[in-house]
Amino acid sequence: MSSRATQTLLVLRADHALRADFGEAGALLNVWSTPRNQAISPADLVRGALGLAPVQGQKIWVLSEDVWTQTLKLQEGAIAGLDEASLASVLAFEAETLCGIPALEASLGFSPAANSTKGERAFHIAVAERMLRDSVQASVEKSGGKLAGILALAALTDAAPEKTPGSDDEMRAWMQAKFSMLLARAGTLPVIHAAVRPTAMRTYVLVAAALWAVVAGASFAHWTSLKRTKGEIAVALDRFSKQNAVVAQVDKKTVDTRKQLADATTENQKRAASETGVQKQLALQRNRLAELLRIVAEARPEDVVVESIASQGASDVTLVGMAVDAAPADDFATRLQQRLKPLGWEVQPAEKQKHQSSTGAELWEFTLKMNSSKGNLQMLEPRPAPLVGGSE
Repeated sequence: MSSRATQTLLVLRADHALRADFGEAGALLNVWSTPRNQAISPADLVRGALGLAPVQGQKIWVLSEDVWTQTLKLQEGAIAGLDEASLASVLAFEAETLCGIPALEASLGFSPAANSTKGERAFHIAVAERMLRDSVQASVEKSGGKLAGILALAALTDAAPEKTPGSDDEMRAWMQAKFSMLLARAGTLPVIHAAVRPTAMRTYVLVAAALWAVVAGASFAHWTSLKRTKGEIAVALDRFSKQNAVVAQVDKKTVDTRKQLADATTENQKRAASETGVQKQLALQRNRLAELLRIVAEARPEDVVVESIASQGASDVTLVGMAVDAAPADDFATRLQQRLKPLGWEVQPAEKQKHQSSTGAELWEFTLKMNSSKGNLQMLEPRPAPLVGGSE
């Protein structure tokens, strides 16, 4: 068809997959079907379905029977004041025993449910393995699309069992109904969103290399200009030396020229030293950040889970984690301070907050802030150091 697709709906079932492209205002353009066997992973199934027709940057929605969905209720007092990320972590731990997916390996989407009662809050949740979400997202992006979200097929299924559409007309009507239901319930469905890609360290390195190349190019151009000028002066000196009547003037100009060359040489040496310092500083920052990540992995106690590590600029790093008790978080902070201080990092005391699940289990969320000290930057080789409260 001539109309350009703006959105695509993929439905992943146990024995087949369906694809439908939609244009403006949700108009159905075309529908395809492809078989599936047990050996085909969701990511490969997505890649195959998107390969049936060109993908031109449209948003891709995925409805899958591989996604677990349920409605959970939590005590309102236990989750009061939690931000969205913390609430998602609590829901993932609550769902772990029901769906069998470890909370720390899960990707979760949630939305408020209408059946909340006094003192309780209900949530519709969708849970999939994080590896499934990441592999499906990679397949979508390699095909030229953008993952809009992953949902459980059951979230858009009525209570009565559904019949698998047989004919082309039935398949078109079924896919149109699912997509219309998806648009109508937007904001109330638990959607597993695409992972946000952090800026890769390689990008920073490439930017720094480009800046260095610009500086080096400018220095080379300046050096070439000085070399050309020096050659012209040498020719002039040779000519003036043959003129005895103007020997005094030639001598004066020679002295002045040599002074200019000396000043230019000094300036070039200063610039070369500055460029070397920039290169050393860049290498230092890369080594220190890489060493920090290695030490965090080695110093982490077994009963501590690191949820995220984020940097604010080049000098501040924030680590967020979970523990079953407050003591491991303090132990972790002490270990990091002992290992990171020689590299110029100062580890602040752990900021801890206790959460209690509906089962009565206590979880401690903690935040460690690490700041680099510019006056104590040392280019150190990674070396093991004794840890407080354990051994490596």
